[in-house]
Amino acid sequence: MLDRPASIEEDLPPLAALHDLLRGAGLLRLAHGVLTPTKAAADDLQTIRRLRQVLEPDSFHDILIGVITALLATDGPATSADLAEAALPWLDRWAIGGHPVNTDDLRRQLRYTAPLMQALDLADLGTGMRSDTYRPGPSATTLLPRATALAHYLRQWADTDTQPGRDGTGLPA
Repeated sequence: MLDRPASIEEDLPPLAALHDLLRGAGLLRLAHGVLTPTKAAADDLQTIRRLRQVLEPDSFHDILIGVITALLATDGPATSADLAEAALPWLDRWAIGGHPVNTDDLRRQLRYTAPLMQALDLADLGTGMRSDTYRPGPSATTLLPRATALAHYLRQWADTDTQPGRDGTGLPA
């Protein structure tokens, strides 16, 4: 959390991420130092389609954000450590830096993707950027089809002792 009012966009990482995201998706353009919406931004369906295409399909970050969002939508608020541990079985086939991904890697990647997740309203870290508790955002169950489907799947197992992905059962081959 800043000890002073934010004076530039870089003081607010989620806002900077949102601007980058919207420009990259073709929903905002910068002209003469002013951000203005594009024609596509006026069409709700086009806006959703473009936002969904921001992440490269089936990339590490696409899967990570989808799994984390589903976990938040299913279980509610959680720390980055708890999310990394819960997400590991879903991402353990990936490698980072030549070694299999581990919970420390996932925590680092969560910090890296947090501004984007906040910008897309998938997660909320509260008012302080030092907060380590992620909460589901307003779009957690609607924006990303992967997260929506996975959250539905996990909810089916909520009252059992063997939850898919949490203990290695139910994982895709």
